[in-house]
Amino acid sequence: MSKLSRYEKVVLGLGLAFLLLVGGYRLGGGAGGRPYQVSVTRADQPAAAASLPAGDSSRPDSLMDGERIDLNTAGYYDLMRLPGIGEKRARSILDWREKNGGFSAPEQLTEISGIGEKTLEKLLPYIEVSG
Repeated sequence: MSKLSRYEKVVLGLGLAFLLLVGGYRLGGGAGGRPYQVSVTRADQPAAAASLPAGDSSRPDSLMDGERIDLNTAGYYDLMRLPGIGEKRARSILDWREKNGGFSAPEQLTEISGIGEKTLEKLLPYIEVSG
C-alpha cells in the first residue's frame, strides 16, 4: 500500500468526520424527531383553563372578545369566522354586497338565501355596518 500525502490525509479525515456527524445526527433522532407544536394561551385566562374545551360559550372561538366584523369591508375569510357562516354563505354575502353596493343595516342579511331571522339573531352581536 502506498503512502498517503498530507492532502489526502486531510481529505480522508474530513470525509470521516462528516460521516460521523451525519450518522450521529441520524442516530440521535435529529432527522425524525417529534413534529413542531405551538401552544397558545390567552393572557386573560390561566393556562389550564385556556386548554380546556369552551363548552357552551356565547362567543365563537374564532372571534376575540368584543370583536365585530364590518359587513361592508370584511373579506371572505373574515365572514367565515362568524357563527353560522360557511363558505357558501360568505360567498353569497360578498356577491350581495357587490351587486347592491354594500349594506346599510345588518338586517339586510335576511335578503340573502340561507340567512333567516334565527341566523341574524346569532350574528347581530358580532357584526356591524359602516356608513
